[in-house]
Amino acid sequence: MTLLIIGGTGTLGSQIVRQALDKNYKVKCLVRSLKRSKFLNEWGADLIKADLTKPETLTGVLEGVKIIIDASASRPNDATPAQEIDLVGKLNLIRVAKQAKVKLFITFTLINNFKYQNIPAMKIQSIIENSLKESKLNYTIFRLPAFFQGLIGQYGIPLLENNPIVVINESAAIPYIDTQDVAKISLKAINNEQAKNQIFQVCGPKAWFSNEIIDLCEKLSGQKAQTRTFPIGLINFSKNFANLFEWTWPVANRLAFTQVFEDPFISESEKQKVLQTFQLTESDFLPLEEYFKDYFEKILQDLQKLNFQKPKDLLF
Repeated sequence: MTLLIIGGTGTLGSQIVRQALDKNYKVKCLVRSLKRSKFLNEWGADLIKADLTKPETLTGVLEGVKIIIDASASRPNDATPAQEIDLVGKLNLIRVAKQAKVKLFITFTLINNFKYQNIPAMKIQSIIENSLKESKLNYTIFRLPAFFQGLIGQYGIPLLENNPIVVINESAAIPYIDTQDVAKISLKAINNEQAKNQIFQVCGPKAWFSNEIIDLCEKLSGQKAQTRTFPIGLINFSKNFANLFEWTWPVANRLAFTQVFEDPFISESEKQKVLQTFQLTESDFLPLEEYFKDYFEKILQDLQKLNFQKPKDLLF
């Protein structure tokens, strides 16, 4: 079976490509730059150069494709405006998929996006979700929180470099998730009749407050963190906070997302829906503790190989 994966060079998309290849799927990746995507070809994926914002480049790209997995998103350094990529481009993809009679369209949006239509990025994602439903294509939509991978730049690197960690006094803990787990679930949606035409709000095994993540990092690194705390009402003025998310929105949209912290994330019934549909248990999801443990162990080992001289204030 042939999969077309869009966004294969991204944090989530690359995990999906790797796992799909490991499962012996034939994988095609729609890319805008062959040079930047070379590693996907080295893994075993076929590369197709096209641009979702230019419909004329999409002719014939879905030939032989049965499944589309769209993990694409705009990036801050993109020359093309975010709305062109995240809205116009995705609408073009849905239209072409319908014409090609694709059997299943899998995509990803942000958790609880329907509650925050005043945030431009959330509004765009709701439009895409609705367009996919109206297309009559079979679809599976995964609404996600922030990824583990985004926490390294927010917490791990500043701590090791003795730089301040920017945190907010959030009123709700966040159920971060590992991109490898998201990739695993997305591939489980293929050939799963219960997942067709469904929306799943997916989260990690535990929700975390910022101070809990900092405590964890201090314990694993042996180093004391410096922090700068901002009220949630003022954080919109802090560009540093944008590094928390792997979602590559323009800064204004990412910062506006902070208001979501004032609302609980996922109900227990939604969690159970995911576990039951994909025959998973909570133990199938990587805990944040293990993710950070692996990160700090590798970093500290690398530093030791470089004959790193430990500062006096390190506790390990």
